[in-house]
Amino acid sequence: MKVSSTGLPVSIERALGWSRQLRVTPLSPMAYIAIKMLTSLALAAGALGAVYLIGAVTNQASMPTDLWVLTGLCVWVGSLLFSALGLFIGYLLPSENVTQIISLVLMLCAFAGGLFIPVSHFPGTDATLAKLTPLYGFTELVHPLRRLRLDAPDSRECGWA
Repeated sequence: MKVSSTGLPVSIERALGWSRQLRVTPLSPMAYIAIKMLTSLALAAGALGAVYLIGAVTNQASMPTDLWVLTGLCVWVGSLLFSALGLFIGYLLPSENVTQIISLVLMLCAFAGGLFIPVSHFPGTDATLAKLTPLYGFTELVHPLRRLRLDAPDSRECGWA
C-alpha cells in the first residue's frame, strides 16, 4: 500500500502547479517518473525489511536464507507494478480521491487475484479472470520458489493464498 501511495504527492504537486513548473526546467518527464519510481523502491525496501525482520526475530517464519533473499527481491522488484499504478492514478485523479481509489483498486485486485481465497475455489470464469490480475501474477512469482525449496505443502493447498 505504501508503494502505491506515491501517486498522492504527484496529484498534490500537479494541483499546486509544480508539474507545470518542472516543465520549464531541463528535467525530462521520464526522469521525473524514474525518480518517483526509485523513491517508491526505497519505501518498499523499508517496508519489506521491516516485515522480514519481524519474521526473523519472532522465529514465526522459517525459510532457508537464499529463499528469504530471493522472495524479498521478487517482492521488491514486483512493487514497481504498484508504484506505476499509484503514479497513474495520481496523474489521473484529483488529490482528494487518490488514496481512496488506490485502496479500492488494491482491495479488488487482492480479492479477484486470489490473495484471500485460493483461485482453485473460484468458479470457472472467475478463475480465468483471476489469472489476469496483477496480484495473482505476483503470488505466482513467489510460490514456485517456495515449493522448490521447502518440503511443506503450498500455502494455497492449505486454504491460504
